[in-house]
Amino acid sequence: MNLMRVSPLLETLNPSQKLAVEQAEGPVLILAGAGTGKTRTLIARFAYLIQENKAGLGNILLVTFTNKAAHEMKERAHAILQRPMGGSWIGTFHAICLRILRTHADALEMSPNFSIIDMDDQLKLVKQIIQGEGLLDKSMSKQATYLMGRYADRGYLTGTDVPSSEPEAFRQFYDVYRKRLRNIHAFDFGGIILGVIELLKTHPDIRISYQNMFRYLMVDEYQDTNAAQYQLLKLFVNEQNNICCVGDEDQSIYEWRGANIENILRFEKDFEGAKVIRLEHNYRSSANIVNTASKLIANNSQRLGKTITSAQPEGSPNGKVTVQGAWDTDDEARLVVDQIERLRKQNIPLSQIGILVRVSFQTREFEERLTRFNIPYKLVGGMNFYERQEIRDAMAYLRLVVQPNDGIAFERILNMPKRGIGLTSINRIHDLTIQENIPFPKAAEVFAQQEGHPSSKQAMNAFLMQVNQWRAKAQELNHVELARHVLEDSGYMAMWRNDKSKEAAARLDNLKEFLNAMAAYDNLMHFMEHVSLLIDNSPEKTGDAIRIMTLHGAKGLEFDYIFLPGWEEGIFPHSRALAENGDRGLEEERRLAYVGITRARHGVYISYTMQRRFYHSWQTNVPSRFIKELPQEHIQHFNPNGIEIHSAPQEGFVIGERVYHEKYGNGDIVDLDEYGLYIKFDNAGIKKISHKFVAKAC
Repeated sequence: MNLMRVSPLLETLNPSQKLAVEQAEGPVLILAGAGTGKTRTLIARFAYLIQENKAGLGNILLVTFTNKAAHEMKERAHAILQRPMGGSWIGTFHAICLRILRTHADALEMSPNFSIIDMDDQLKLVKQIIQGEGLLDKSMSKQATYLMGRYADRGYLTGTDVPSSEPEAFRQFYDVYRKRLRNIHAFDFGGIILGVIELLKTHPDIRISYQNMFRYLMVDEYQDTNAAQYQLLKLFVNEQNNICCVGDEDQSIYEWRGANIENILRFEKDFEGAKVIRLEHNYRSSANIVNTASKLIANNSQRLGKTITSAQPEGSPNGKVTVQGAWDTDDEARLVVDQIERLRKQNIPLSQIGILVRVSFQTREFEERLTRFNIPYKLVGGMNFYERQEIRDAMAYLRLVVQPNDGIAFERILNMPKRGIGLTSINRIHDLTIQENIPFPKAAEVFAQQEGHPSSKQAMNAFLMQVNQWRAKAQELNHVELARHVLEDSGYMAMWRNDKSKEAAARLDNLKEFLNAMAAYDNLMHFMEHVSLLIDNSPEKTGDAIRIMTLHGAKGLEFDYIFLPGWEEGIFPHSRALAENGDRGLEEERRLAYVGITRARHGVYISYTMQRRFYHSWQTNVPSRFIKELPQEHIQHFNPNGIEIHSAPQEGFVIGERVYHEKYGNGDIVDLDEYGLYIKFDNAGIKKISHKFVAKAC
């Protein structure tokens, strides 16, 4: 044993981390709270096993979820061990499985040069099967593509494995789909893991060889594993049960893409005699941030439990987490950008400031205000609001109404949604624009009057008639109602409503926000000019810039200061999560709030609005229930007037609580201060009333 190499490695660890490293044998679950040094511990354990001669590089399987994380782990391991990592098995689930499949493709009667098809090719294959087999209607191609991926993520090898609660047609289709992939020697993304599961289940000799080779299994972010990954790990584990999983049940936020929190919750049942080690010393965040997040997440029942403490001071500028009410979304954006300017004057780098939203449509207000004040920002993991496909499509529809000769807009939305006008017809129209020296829309009119192409001509005439009707409507409707009418009448909104892909719901939310944005302008031309200038004048997005992203995209990142806007019922927790998953959905939303708060080192600013614009009307909001779950001793709460809210003078009433008034009936407390309660009554709107005149509702 090389004591000179082992001792320095362990001396850098705290007692819990050291215990996790030295507990080499048997099943181990490391519960690592946010900011507690899980990656450092994981790599130290990897190096320790090698330095102690318990295993060679090729005897440890270490799996994670992203290429970035895998690369970082290899670099850290190399820095400790000072040796090449070429023979190691450190990688993502998919990279590891690809390596195995290339080696044993013949066992599955596949070519070792098999293809990996992307989502576009997957959709094309599904359409081909639908056309050839007739098992499904062609309108169900996107839904079928989504389900093929979901079934693979759940580890279903055949249609008989798919629960009987699923439609029989899709169960049959799954068998045909997987067989067709096999015939063309291809895997889709989900099938990569599924292929190794099949390999290990159907070839015991291969399974035993890998079990013997992988003497130690290590898994990063175990709370994010899905059913297929869980099956895979169980197949790799040998009789010694030397599996070490690192994770945090409080950061399980990906159920919507297949992650199963039960995997980490039942670890001790799955692996008898498991040792559970908790990493509870947070090195990232201030004490107030840690205590606020811990108090919030304690309301969840799906937990194994941890007591997180902070190694940092209370925080700045005032030490406590700030909760700020705003009158509306404009006011919220103003408050956030004003605070960013104050941080900027304190020489805080913009790159150390993050704005984390629950849903993507929330970014618009912040993008516009930051652009107005020439503050650089970068939208991480997505396009700027007005550059998103659905927003550009909507703008193209409106441009065509305003400008009859806008050929670019015409061609963009000609088949959005599909109208039966094929590529041959479109090429013919392009030829006419050159031959006749006329704009594309005029050429389309000429095409519609020519002989031949009866179906395309009929579809083109119908579309041209629609466009003329929209122009007539422009004389009758205001610009917001016109836009709504065009998007509905064209079938564009229905196209996304019928789309079963994961992105469709977000696109519909963005289109609703697009209509909300229009309502702030006097007419359509003013709005279109505003959008054009906004895109042209966007500040440089490289270098030192604020990061704007969704909460889901922020996991694993950290900033000095975090802004968390939109903490209102319906947005956060999101109404869709509650409607689809009930209490389970609520707990995942709370975990998402926990993740957001714990991204910050020094300061957290939570905000909510009293009302949001929906077209030409205003919707009154109830602050998120999560706000009343925050510990009063660790937060400062200000109402929209900037007055600090203290709960004590209101005799224990809290925001979000249901109350009863003799005259106005039942309502919800949406705000409070030392002077009274702001109550949104079911049938009387918002009233400010002293706590003496209301009672807690039964």
